[in-house]
This record gives sequence, structure tokens and C-alpha cells, in this order.
Amino acid sequence: MSTFSGYLLRATFTVAAVTAVAAWPVHAWAGDEGLTALLIASAVGLAGAVLGRLPHLFFSGPDAIFHASMAGLGLRLLGTLAIAAPLMMLSGLPLMPFALGLVLAYFALLVLEVRDLVVLSRSASTAAAPHAAAPRAADPDGVPTR
Repeated sequence: MSTFSGYLLRATFTVAAVTAVAAWPVHAWAGDEGLTALLIASAVGLAGAVLGRLPHLFFSGPDAIFHASMAGLGLRLLGTLAIAAPLMMLSGLPLMPFALGLVLAYFALLVLEVRDLVVLSRSASTAAAPHAAAPRAADPDGVPTR
């Protein structure tokens, strides 16, 4: 499974889990319209996360992982806002359930992205410097030599 499709699967599962946890309280609080707003906001959060992952398709290598991740976070923020702002202003959806769903999806996916950045950075650093993991030679006293 490629990195992008794996991320898409994890992101979809994360948004589905967060939405499922929030669905019952939002439905009890804001009714069917609130639940609809929550679902639409979760989809917007997922769409923003997909936009934010696009720089990883174009940049590769150990040096580019950090830059692609930072560009992706900016693209994700701008893309999410560009999709969500017109929906909030023009759709007539209840604003509080929509905002709640957007914030929940955004921050849950932010945790996922930071986790992926750490994993990608660690794998790139160990692939770029395999000699760093090699043990040092020791003299007979057990003190490492330089």
C-alpha cells in the first residue's frame, strides 16, 4: 500500500471514529440538522487533510519530508478554510454543530499528521545514516575509542 493511500485510509478511519463518537451528543443537542452539519464538517475536514497531503506526492527524500509536511499543513489550513467558510455562510446549516465537527476532524487529523511526520522523519534519518546505528569499537578497558 502506498504512503498516500495508507494515509487516506487512516484519515478516513480517524474522521469516521471521531464523527461516530460525536454523533449521538450532537443529534441530542441539535437534532437532524445538527447531525447533517456534523457529517458535512467532517467531510470538509477530511478533504482538507487530503489537500494537505498532496505536497508529499511531489517532494521526496530525507531533506524534503519536513518541508513537504510544513507546506502540507499550510495547504490543509487554507484548503479547509476555503471550503468551510462558504459553507458556513451560505448553506444555512447550524453553525455550532458544523464548527464542532470541523474542529474535531481538524485536530484529530492534525495528531495523525504529526505522528506520520515523526515516523517519516525517523525512517528517513535511519535510511540516510546507517552508520550511526553501528556500535563503536571499544578498547580492552571497555571505553569507546574515537
